[in-house]
Amino acid sequence: MRKARFFGVLPLAAVLLAGPALAVDVDVDVRLPGVRIHIGDRDRDGRYWDGEHWREQGWWHENCPRFRNHKDFRGSCDAPPNGPKHCPPGQAKKGNC
Repeated sequence: MRKARFFGVLPLAAVLLAGPALAVDVDVDVRLPGVRIHIGDRDRDGRYWDGEHWREQGWWHENCPRFRNHKDFRGSCDAPPNGPKHCPPGQAKKGNC
Protein backbone atom coordinates (compact mmCIF):
# COMPACT_ATOMS: atom_id res chain seq x y z
CA MET A 1 0.00 0.00 0.00
CA ARG A 2 2.79 2.42 0.84
CA LYS A 3 4.54 1.68 -2.46
CA ALA A 4 1.35 2.49 -4.37
CA ARG A 5 1.02 5.83 -2.56
CA PHE A 6 4.67 6.68 -3.16
CA PHE A 7 4.44 5.94 -6.87
CA GLY A 8 1.19 7.91 -7.07
CA VAL A 9 2.75 10.97 -5.43
CA LEU A 10 6.02 10.74 -7.39
CA PRO A 11 4.56 11.80 -10.80
CA LEU A 12 2.67 14.65 -9.14
CA ALA A 13 5.84 15.89 -7.45
CA ALA A 14 7.76 15.65 -10.73
CA VAL A 15 5.14 17.73 -12.54
CA LEU A 16 5.07 20.37 -9.80
CA LEU A 17 8.86 20.63 -9.68
CA ALA A 18 9.18 20.80 -13.47
CA GLY A 19 6.59 23.60 -13.70
CA PRO A 20 8.97 26.51 -12.99
CA ALA A 21 11.54 25.13 -15.46
CA LEU A 22 8.90 24.89 -18.18
CA ALA A 23 7.57 28.37 -17.41
CA VAL A 24 10.84 30.07 -18.31
CA ASP A 25 9.93 30.40 -22.01
CA VAL A 26 6.35 31.52 -21.46
CA ASP A 27 5.35 34.56 -23.51
CA VAL A 28 2.59 36.61 -21.91
CA ASP A 29 0.47 38.78 -24.18
CA VAL A 30 -1.14 41.66 -22.30
CA ARG A 31 -3.74 43.65 -24.18
CA LEU A 32 -4.71 46.94 -22.64
CA PRO A 33 -7.10 49.52 -24.03
CA GLY A 34 -5.25 52.51 -25.40
CA VAL A 35 -1.89 50.75 -25.79
CA ARG A 36 -0.63 50.61 -29.38
CA ILE A 37 2.64 49.91 -31.11
CA HIS A 38 3.26 52.21 -34.05
CA ILE A 39 5.38 51.61 -37.12
CA GLY A 40 8.87 52.90 -36.46
CA ASP A 41 8.77 52.32 -32.69
CA ARG A 42 11.92 50.75 -31.26
CA ASP A 43 12.26 48.00 -28.67
CA ARG A 44 14.92 47.94 -25.95
CA ASP A 45 17.29 46.01 -28.23
CA GLY A 46 17.16 48.76 -30.88
CA ARG A 47 15.03 46.90 -33.42
CA TYR A 48 12.26 48.72 -35.32
CA TRP A 49 8.60 47.67 -35.65
CA ASP A 50 7.46 47.59 -39.30
CA GLY A 51 3.84 46.66 -38.62
CA GLU A 52 4.44 42.90 -38.66
CA HIS A 53 7.95 42.15 -37.36
CA TRP A 54 10.76 43.65 -35.30
CA ARG A 55 13.48 44.52 -37.82
CA GLU A 56 17.20 45.13 -37.41
CA GLN A 57 18.54 48.66 -37.83
CA GLY A 58 20.17 48.00 -41.23
CA TRP A 59 16.98 46.55 -42.70
CA TRP A 60 14.92 49.43 -41.32
CA HIS A 61 17.09 52.16 -42.82
CA GLU A 62 17.07 50.48 -46.25
CA ASN A 63 13.29 49.97 -46.26
CA CYS A 64 12.03 52.84 -44.10
CA PRO A 65 10.91 55.21 -46.91
CA ARG A 66 8.16 52.83 -48.03
CA PHE A 67 6.49 53.15 -44.60
CA ARG A 68 6.55 56.98 -44.38
CA ASN A 69 3.02 57.51 -45.72
CA HIS A 70 1.44 54.76 -43.60
CA LYS A 71 -1.18 56.05 -41.15
CA ASP A 72 0.58 54.54 -38.10
CA PHE A 73 4.11 55.68 -39.01
CA ARG A 74 5.64 57.56 -36.08
CA GLY A 75 9.28 56.65 -36.53
CA SER A 76 12.15 58.33 -38.24
CA CYS A 77 14.17 57.18 -41.22
CA ASP A 78 17.23 59.01 -39.90
CA ALA A 79 20.04 57.18 -38.13
CA PRO A 80 19.54 56.96 -34.36
CA PRO A 81 21.71 59.18 -32.18
CA ASN A 82 25.02 57.72 -31.04
CA GLY A 83 24.42 58.74 -27.43
CA PRO A 84 23.16 56.51 -24.64
CA LYS A 85 19.85 54.70 -25.14
CA HIS A 86 18.69 55.67 -21.66
CA CYS A 87 19.32 58.88 -19.77
CA PRO A 88 19.32 58.49 -15.97
CA PRO A 89 16.82 60.66 -14.08
CA GLY A 90 17.99 64.25 -13.64
CA GLN A 91 20.88 63.99 -16.11
CA ALA A 92 19.05 65.47 -19.10
CA LYS A 93 18.47 68.72 -17.21
CA LYS A 94 22.20 68.91 -16.51
CA GLY A 95 23.02 68.44 -20.19
CA ASN A 96 24.71 65.06 -19.67
CA CYS A 97 22.53 63.22 -22.18
